[in-house]
This record gives sequence, C-alpha cells and structure tokens, in this order.
Amino acid sequence: MIIVSQDKMKILNFKQSEGLAIKDGAFDEKNDYHDGYSVVISYDSKRFFCGEYKTEERAQEVLQEIIKLYAASELLKVPSVCPTKNISGQELAGLFIYEMPKE
Repeated sequence: MIIVSQDKMKILNFKQSEGLAIKDGAFDEKNDYHDGYSVVISYDSKRFFCGEYKTEERAQEVLQEIIKLYAASELLKVPSVCPTKNISGQELAGLFIYEMPKE
C-alpha cells in the first residue's frame, strides 16, 4: 500500500517502511516547528513527514484508518476472501492508496 503525503508531494510505500508514528509537535520537511502532531514514516532510520494534525486524537484516528486499509488490502491476497462481485478501479485503488487528510 502506498501513502500520499498531505501536501501531495510524496508517495510513500507503507510495506517497505520501518514504521509509522505520531510525534508531539509538528515538524515539516523544512524542520519548521508547528503546534500539533505529525504523522511520520521511517525508512532506514530516516523519517519522512506525512501529515500534520491539530490534536493527538485526530492523528490517532488517521493511524487507525491506515491500519484498517492495510488490513483490507492484505485480505485481498487470500484467495478465499477475495470478493466475487465486480469492483471498480477506484474502489480497488482505495484499498491500496491512502491519502493523508488535510485536517
């Protein structure tokens, strides 16, 4: 599954990451500090900014949405669970792509 950063400037591969985390205080790619909470993804001990949210609760909701979407995409790999009805390309893409919400 890929994650599209909040600013739509990065596409990040979730499966190849070391992890996704919430950081207190929001630091953007320029290391400018903002009030709020950042969602960051790690690769090879480097962190990449995904999105910034006003509250910790909202950042946690975003992580939960990613977890649910990732789990659903993994289920598609199990032949007995794969849906038999026709799925549109947009619905299928929604199982593999997560775009970070603005707020």
